[in-house]
Amino acid sequence: MNLTHISLNTEWAEAFGFVIKLEYGFPDIEQPELEIFRDSEEARANDWRIYGVPSKAETDFAEHVKFSEPGTVRYVPLGISVLRIEFVRCYHSIYDYPRGGPTVVPRYDFIVTEFA
Repeated sequence: MNLTHISLNTEWAEAFGFVIKLEYGFPDIEQPELEIFRDSEEARANDWRIYGVPSKAETDFAEHVKFSEPGTVRYVPLGISVLRIEFVRCYHSIYDYPRGGPTVVPRYDFIVTEFA
C-alpha cells in the first residue's frame, strides 16, 4: 500500500474492510502516523475517507498508529479484526497538483495484512 502526503490529505487506501489514511499532520515527516477505521455506513455518510475520523467519534473501529522508522510493525485491533501494518519506507517523489504544478512530496509504503 502506498500513501502520498499531499495538501488537504485527501489520499486513502482500503484493506480488509478498513480505510487507512495518513493523519492530517504529524511532527516528523519521516515518522508517519495513520488513522484506520472501518469502512462503515457512518464513515461513508460523514466523508471520513476525506476528512478522517472526528476526535469525538466513539467507535471501536477506529485507531491512530505511529511509526518510528522503516521496519516498524504495529498490530492494530479493530473490533474482532487485527491488522498487521509494517512501515516499509519513506521516499520523495513529484506530485503534480492540478493548479499548483509539480511539487516534491513524501510518499510512504506499508504492508498491510489481516492477522488471525
